[in-house]
Amino acid sequence: MKDDLLTTLVSLTHDISRSLRQEFARTCNPHGANLLQLHALILLNEHTGMTMKEFANAMFITSPSATTFVDRLTRLGWTERRVDPKNRKLVRLALTPTGKRALNCRHSKMSAVIRQGISRISSADQRHLLRILMQFLGKTTIAGTRKS
Repeated sequence: MKDDLLTTLVSLTHDISRSLRQEFARTCNPHGANLLQLHALILLNEHTGMTMKEFANAMFITSPSATTFVDRLTRLGWTERRVDPKNRKLVRLALTPTGKRALNCRHSKMSAVIRQGISRISSADQRHLLRILMQFLGKTTIAGTRKS
């Protein structure tokens, strides 16, 4: 019985992920973006000046894949490579102003999609979902929320 419940929960988690990817593709893909690119933009926004190796590790991809990936982001005008002034062998990544605008636009669209889905759930169930997601992530509190 417990195995069936876990299987169903895992399946639903995959369904939610797939649904979010499809909705993101529907609302943002005409502008040349996907969830992996959104994740990369968020990462680079949070960790300004990452090296290619740090970026590859954070994205869980190989260094050659990171180079190809960053090349695409650079062609889109969203990132740029900067030589480290202290060590000219190091290349650091940065979001361009266009990249920040792309991030803000896509992030707000994705947030709207998620908000729309969660808004269909009662307030009591939203609080319960919050507790479950916090447990799942191993967190005790989330910034801006009170423990209830």
